[in-house]
Order: sequence, then structure tokens, then C-alpha cells
Amino acid sequence: MHQIALDLLILLTGIWVVAVTLRPLGLPTVMGELIVGVLLGPAVFGFITPNDAIQLLAELGIFFLMFHAGIETQPLEFYDSLKRSFGVAVAGAIGPFVVSFGVAILFGMEVTGAIFIGLTMSATAVVITLKSLKDLGLANTRIARIFLASCVIDNLITLIFFGLIIGVLTDGTFEPVSIIISLAKVTGFFMVALFLGRWIYPRLTMPFRSQGGKGFTFVLLVAFAFGLFAEAIGLHMIIGAYLAGLFFEEKVAHPNLVRIVKDRTYGIAYSFL
Repeated sequence: MHQIALDLLILLTGIWVVAVTLRPLGLPTVMGELIVGVLLGPAVFGFITPNDAIQLLAELGIFFLMFHAGIETQPLEFYDSLKRSFGVAVAGAIGPFVVSFGVAILFGMEVTGAIFIGLTMSATAVVITLKSLKDLGLANTRIARIFLASCVIDNLITLIFFGLIIGVLTDGTFEPVSIIISLAKVTGFFMVALFLGRWIYPRLTMPFRSQGGKGFTFVLLVAFAFGLFAEAIGLHMIIGAYLAGLFFEEKVAHPNLVRIVKDRTYGIAYSFL
């Protein structure tokens, strides 16, 4: 426990220094935080060695970031952004793949390795994008919603192609059935999430309509359930967390509870984790 507390003290000190340095300049702190992580980690000075505790806190951090982003987004705004962001998502997947695949080939890598590098670079770091927009004060803008929606689509496209490529490289055969199964799982996940959010959420009057704004624990329970459901079909947990936050709005919950959940998740995600 002493070592974990010492690691957290070092990390939080580094993050605080970055924040007080970059925020007055109007610059996103996330790049400074990444650089501090590299410097403090085993790549440079080795003050901190990655361990299970830090990994757990990191996973919880991105979970709460996406959950908070979902709470601050209206469902209709997200649906509208999905329509406009498909082209952005496709270009955002193809462009990085082509460039990184070409660079890997130029450096003498085999085609198989170059393909995996290309697919890895195609996946969007949605949390980094979200944190940067938050630092710039653009988190609730139309362009931020399009960015976020395109990140979700981009990662789904990458997931499907990963399944395709792995099947071809391991078995040497192209099996359309595996692609159909992956698409069915993703479609089923979003249909179930939509059903729960549109028809079940509004009927949870006891935990959501409390005049005193009680129900924060129940909201977290639902968020983790959505996250685990997403992981069960091969998606990342943060997509479930985002959708759970997306459907949690004043139409289904007491305004005081919505305010409390926003404040607490913001404090957990952006202040500590």
C-alpha cells in the first residue's frame, strides 16, 4: 500500500505541475500528462513501474471520462451527429491505415506486421480526443459531438477488420460468417442499449425520481452493467459507459440527481482518475 500511495503522489504531482503550467496558456493538458507519464515511467527515469493498481485506476479513469461525456450529451444530439460523422469515421480509419501501412513497408516490415500496425493506428484514441476537447472548452459543441460519434464508428470498423484479418492470417481462409456474426453482435448491442435507454430507463421511477437526488450508486450500477455487456460481445467497456450516460437525462431522472451525478463523475474523472 505504501508503494501504491507513493506512486500516486508522484503521478498527481506531475499532473498538477502540467496543469498549472499549460492551462494559463490555453493549451490542452493531456499532451503534457502523456509526456510526464513517459518521463516518470520505465522508458526514461523509471520512478514508477506499471502495476495492477495503476492499470485498474487507469481503466476506471477512462470509464468515468466516457460516462461523464455521455451524461453531458443529449441523445438526439448524438443521433444527429452519427448521421454526419460516418464519412469522417471512414476517412479517419482509411487514412491512418494507408499511411502507417506504407511507412511500415518502407522500413522493411513484412506485410502481416504492416497490416497489424495499420489497423492499430486506425483505432481512434477517443479518450485523448475527449480530454483535449474538454481542456479547450469545446466538449459541448457540435464539432465535439461529431468527433465523438466518428470515434465510436471508427473503432467499430477497426474491430470488425481486426476480426477479419486475424481469421485470414491464422486459418488462411476468409470466412464471411465471422464478419456477419461480428456485425450481428454490434447491431444487437446497440438495439438492446436503445431499448433499455428509451423504454426501460424512463420507467425506473423509484431510483431516478427521488426528490433528494438519491440514486448515484444505482446509476453507477447501470453504467458498469452496460460496460460489461459491451465487453461481452467484444467491444470496449467505455462504449457501454458512454451509452449509459447518454440515456441518463432529466427526462428520466430528477434534475437534482442529474446535477449530483454530473458533479461527482466530473470530480472522479477529471480531478483524481
